[in-house]
Amino acid sequence: MNIMNWTIVSVGVAFFLCVFGVANYLSNSIDKQIEAKFSDPKFIKEVADKIRLPFVIFDENERVTVNSGAEEYIDSVLVTKKTITDNTVQPYKIIDTIKVKCKSFMSTSPVLQCITGRMQFYDAKRVDEKDWIFTVYHGGQFIVTESLSQGEPPPELFKLDIIPNN
Repeated sequence: MNIMNWTIVSVGVAFFLCVFGVANYLSNSIDKQIEAKFSDPKFIKEVADKIRLPFVIFDENERVTVNSGAEEYIDSVLVTKKTITDNTVQPYKIIDTIKVKCKSFMSTSPVLQCITGRMQFYDAKRVDEKDWIFTVYHGGQFIVTESLSQGEPPPELFKLDIIPNN
């Protein structure tokens, strides 16, 4: 090969090495920036706040124990109970419905869960144009009454996840 060919090969190799070096530097720089962002607690909190659904945890006495952004969407939660009378025990009250009073129209119903796991709900129904009502399904539910237990049972706990309108 003559000198001209070696010069072209050398320039090609040098160009390839430069491109490879720049790409490697940019890749490492981007990786370091990403690692720095993910180790920043402020950034992690911002991401968590944006991807987490707003929710509220409350008990059967309508006491809110945790409110994580739900105050923007709901006014209140109303728990109604009905009295059960049968021949085996004293009359007792069980939860019948839970009504979620919303601040504005929500196209999708909130998701209600019983944290204590002793209760299930039928699908929510819209009431009063912007509110939602959940009716408790009592089939096969184990009911602890004061007369059968050792004192007052702890209140039922519920988690209500809000699905914001997009």
